[in-house]
Amino acid sequence: MGWFWADSPAPAAAASGMRNVPHALPKDSNATPPPSCPMHKPSADALKPVAKPPASSPESACPYTPDKVSQESQATSKYSKYNPLNYMFPDLSQERAKDQTVVLPTEREPSTIPKGTGDGNWEYPSPQQMYNALLRKGYTDTDATAVESMVSVHNFLNEGAWAEIVEWERRFGKGLFKGWENCRRGEEGSKAGAEIGANEDEVPQPKLVRFMGRPKEMTPKAAMIQAMGWAFPEKYGTEPPFDRHDWFVQREYNGQKKEVRYIIDYYSGGEEPTGEPIFYLDVRPALTPTQAVERMMRWSGDVWYRASGASERAAEENTNTLVLTSADKHYVDIRILDPSHPPPNSTSDPQAILRLEWGFAGTAISTPAVFKDGDKSILIKPAHTQWVHEIDNKIRNPGPNDRDEGYMYPVEGTNEVLEKGAMVNPDTGKVEDYEELWEDLEVGMTEGEKNEYFVSWVLKTKDAGEVNGMVIRIGEWVQGVMRKGDDFSVVGWKWTIEEGWKRVLAIGEDFGLDSRVFGKEISVGDSIKVDSGVEWEFKSCHKHRK
Repeated sequence: MGWFWADSPAPAAAASGMRNVPHALPKDSNATPPPSCPMHKPSADALKPVAKPPASSPESACPYTPDKVSQESQATSKYSKYNPLNYMFPDLSQERAKDQTVVLPTEREPSTIPKGTGDGNWEYPSPQQMYNALLRKGYTDTDATAVESMVSVHNFLNEGAWAEIVEWERRFGKGLFKGWENCRRGEEGSKAGAEIGANEDEVPQPKLVRFMGRPKEMTPKAAMIQAMGWAFPEKYGTEPPFDRHDWFVQREYNGQKKEVRYIIDYYSGGEEPTGEPIFYLDVRPALTPTQAVERMMRWSGDVWYRASGASERAAEENTNTLVLTSADKHYVDIRILDPSHPPPNSTSDPQAILRLEWGFAGTAISTPAVFKDGDKSILIKPAHTQWVHEIDNKIRNPGPNDRDEGYMYPVEGTNEVLEKGAMVNPDTGKVEDYEELWEDLEVGMTEGEKNEYFVSWVLKTKDAGEVNGMVIRIGEWVQGVMRKGDDFSVVGWKWTIEEGWKRVLAIGEDFGLDSRVFGKEISVGDSIKVDSGVEWEFKSCHKHRK
């Protein structure tokens, strides 16, 4: 896979909706690579030794790793023409190949992976370039109609591998001591405290220096897992990885640069109910002395945290969360990881989406609490609420059953409410009990409201289709979420006397809304059409007396 990377400089990548492993094959990718590529046969056969082909035939492996050549022939060998960073031709043509009947796109997609040289991100080849590269390497049986799907799979898996590497670097990029401070809180705790969205001036982001494919060299861990599969087939699989990469990453901290090697095993994980294949990536640091300590810290920290009764420990908040609920029970719930740092506020930062723990919106169905004889100190039955999800960064197309629910217990003498309920834990896939403590904030008024009332309204995309969004204002707060295809965006504004309306949160695409609209008189049915062509409509508007 990695051998298809191109060499030319690329612009910074746009925000990505990338998800971590396991990775399902994109829905529009239904074709397969050429038969000579291990991706075509994700089974033990992919790693079985085969007869060595004649010297004139290309090696049947992907990515391509050149054989050793004699000193006499090295100067004239075609291997000397490959870029040593990725074993790829530096002059990939965009011209249609001879006898090619299928028109392939020539557009190239930038990755989210920075180059070690510092001059932008790695750039993926266009389908036409990939096809030409396959032919040039000798894969003359390549089906041109499958190339676009091959590019999609290739890019998809590389992005997933980089996401895992970034998780390692967030934990250990600032040294072993800081790494242990994160890892001792377990996997979820370390994820929240791993300097997500760290200031690049303080902690430079990792960069990919070079990589190599080693599909014929099974790692000791992969061999051990395969052996465990033979001994315990009910718990472990026997199918080996269909590919292996070594990625060399530049880690920089306190002005010192260090090259760290990561190993990536690519596994086939069966199929989705829809028939689409699933891939699993096992990404970890190589077993150098320092990196072996990193692996042990991350594994042992999580084991110790759970074994010592993590579920019984005192609750801690790992997000900055704000929920706005309108009078007609629409809501927008946004949860940003790492509350010790300011929320991301740049639509051009592709890493900002990693700070979004959860963003969703919809309608709430509530049953009020029942008190004895109206005495609010004697609760007979707590309030019950169901939150129906209409827009969700974790669910592509939410349905009527995508909801969570809980009972609300007021905390006497405070403005806090304890929510108790059950929902699917995204880490385990099981329905588990949970508790969340909420604080009701006092709603302020903005200029022109004369200390008499505050305004609330709900703004939604007019004809929700490919674009589905909701924005809510409650007093001096405005926030919204929007899904546009695979991309997800959130935004937030806050009004103050000193600065008026100021954007305080932005992840993903710009909503295009002008904050000057927030102070105008609004009626239900009014609409706004922004520069991107998206049309918004006010669904409700209320004035609340203080």
